[in-house]
Amino acid sequence: MSYEGGAMVKDGLMVGMSNNHDAKLNRTTRYSPHGIIGPRTENFTVDGTSFFNFDINNASALGSCSHCYHD
Repeated sequence: MSYEGGAMVKDGLMVGMSNNHDAKLNRTTRYSPHGIIGPRTENFTVDGTSFFNFDINNASALGSCSHCYHD
C-alpha cells in the first residue's frame, strides 16, 4: 500500500556487493553499504524491491536517516 504523494521505491534492485567493483578501492573491507536509507518523513514505501549481497561488514538492506551525517 502506498500513500498518494509519498516517496516510493518500486520494483527496485539493490546490490550491496558485486564482482563489478574497483579492486584498488578495496571496497570489500572499507565500506558497509545500505540499499535504501529511509527519509525522516512518513509515508515512504518500498514495494516489489529485491536486495542481494548485503552480507559484508556492517552492511544493511535498509537503514534509517537517524544515522545520516550532518555538519
